[in-house]
This record gives sequence, C-alpha cells and structure tokens, in this order.
Amino acid sequence: MRAFRFANQAMWQQRVHALLSERKRAGIASTLEELDQPTNRSWRPFQLAFVLLNLPGVTKLDHPDRGESAATVADLLWFPTGGGKTEAYLGLTAYTMAMRRMQGVVGGRLGHAGVAVIMRYTLRLLTLQQFQRAAALICACEVIRRADAATWGAEPFRIGLWGFCCNKDFGLRRYAIDSELAGARRYR
Repeated sequence: MRAFRFANQAMWQQRVHALLSERKRAGIASTLEELDQPTNRSWRPFQLAFVLLNLPGVTKLDHPDRGESAATVADLLWFPTGGGKTEAYLGLTAYTMAMRRMQGVVGGRLGHAGVAVIMRYTLRLLTLQQFQRAAALICACEVIRRADAATWGAEPFRIGLWGFCCNKDFGLRRYAIDSELAGARRYR
C-alpha cells in the first residue's frame, strides 16, 4: 500500500507541476494552488484498471507474468491519442520504482540500483514530449524521496535518454539528467 500511495503522490505532483509549466510557457499566470484541483489529479477508469491489473506482476517476484514460459503475459495498452496512456504507464512506473526500493536486495540485486523501467518510442517527436513527462515524474519521485529518505533511501531517482542526436547524421548519443536537474549532460 505504501508504494501505491507513493505512486499516486508522485503522479499528483507530476500532473499539477506539468500543468503549471504549460501555463507559464503560454504566458498565462497561474499558481499551484489554482491547478491543484481534483479534476487535475484524478485517474481515468481505464488508467486505474491498467495500473491495478499490473500491480501483482510488479509486486510479486514469483508471479506468472514474470517469467520465460509461454504463459507469460505482456500487456498492450491501446487507446487513441490524448486518451491518457502515458499517465497509465507512468503511474505503474512510479509504483515499480517505489516497490523496488521497499523490497531492498532481491536475488543479490539492489532495489535502488540499476534500470527499473525501459520506455521505447518509435516517433522522434513523441520521444521528447514523453521524456519531459517522465522527467517530471522522476522529479516528483525525488522530492518525495528527499522528504523521507528513511523509507525511500539515500540514492536519488534518475532518468536517462538514449536517442538519435540530430537529423543530419542519425548518430546515437546518450543523454542523462541527474536528480539535481542541472541540465542535460552528454555521455559517450
């Protein structure tokens, strides 16, 4: 339940801060208090269903969905553009990161280290927009972690992006943003 609350709190913060940023970019004066309304921080029914359906597979290390057998399931989330797919999987992402922190060392692997989630986008323009939304979620997770390091650990939440550099050479470059959000840094 604690990881689920963490995910909901992170999604709430991500959403209201994203709305505030959109308004500022559009030149509309707003405050967090104005935007922190139930309609701006609630789940759509299919989003909540998707998250709840996947919680057992993320939580239980011996769940049948986590395996190599033919019975292993991968869920496909299809909904029209603007339907809220991103929030659905970002909510599950926040839960996954919280759950890993709470589980600690499993099978010799540290729950706070390594890659928790991989997101793949096939359209370049979509990649940057989705990365911004994921980065906002990671920032919200980091704020929560810093407020309760005893529960969520001392290791910061991090996000990285690996994608095409530019239209000319299509060369791959790897970028990462640290939890201090000092800006993008290029890694080779």
